[in-house]
Order: sequence, then structure tokens, then C-alpha cells
Amino acid sequence: MVIPVDGGGPPVPPPNPCNAPTCLDAKAELASARTAFASTCNGLRTVAAILRVLKPIVSISLWYLLVIVIVAIVLLWLGLGWISVILWALVLAYVLAWILYLVFARVAGSMAQDLAARMKDVQDAIAKVVAQCPANCRGDLSIPTCDVQIP
Repeated sequence: MVIPVDGGGPPVPPPNPCNAPTCLDAKAELASARTAFASTCNGLRTVAAILRVLKPIVSISLWYLLVIVIVAIVLLWLGLGWISVILWALVLAYVLAWILYLVFARVAGSMAQDLAARMKDVQDAIAKVVAQCPANCRGDLSIPTCDVQIP
């Protein structure tokens, strides 16, 4: 289809629907939503990796910890304070691992909620692209995934 121009010049071609501002804005919003989703997913993967490292430490039975404390007290009483200090450092590492595990578990829960919100943003942006762009201009409309197993 050719649109004639007043003034006798050559006809102006019709505008490309793929370059319409509404279509370009919808595609830019989709790209931004995908980037935010990927960023949140990568952060959640990092937190999950930290939790996987801490899980074996916090899985140690409290009886072992109690035995270490008793042995440390006995060694200190017997005058072997340097060995006792090592055992107390182990107890401190265990307590610190528990604190970190609880903090990172809370962070993982929060990030999982953020990831769900980011997924909704992506789905809304895909709906906008479908509504604003012709079928041949839409590009990738796949929904991203985030395969993270939180321990």
C-alpha cells in the first residue's frame, strides 16, 4: 500500500508497524522484565549455593556439640588451654554457621517472593507485546525459568 503525498513527490511508504512506539515500548518493557528476572534468579542461585555449604555444618547433632564443650572445659581445667581454644573455635564456628543459615534462609524466602513478582512482570510484559505488536514483530515470547533448589 502506498500513501500519496500532496505536492507531487514520490509516494511515502506506509509506516512499519514493527517500529511503532507502542510496540517498541512493549518490547523494551519485556527486555527489562527479563533482565530483572534473570538478575533475581542469579541472586537466588548464589544464596542457595551458600545454604548448600552451610547445611552440612548445621546438620551436626547437638550431642556432638555438647561433647565438644565438655571436652573443652575439661581440657581447660587440666591446663591444656591451647587445645581448648581450638574446640571453642569449633563451637563458635557452629553457632556462626547456624546464624548465617537462618539469615540466608530468610533471604532466600524473600528472593523467592521477588522472583514470583518478576515472573508476573514478565508475563504482563509478554501480554503487552502480544497486544501492541503484529505477530511478525513480536520476537521471543518464551517465559524464562529459574531452576533453583533451595536446601
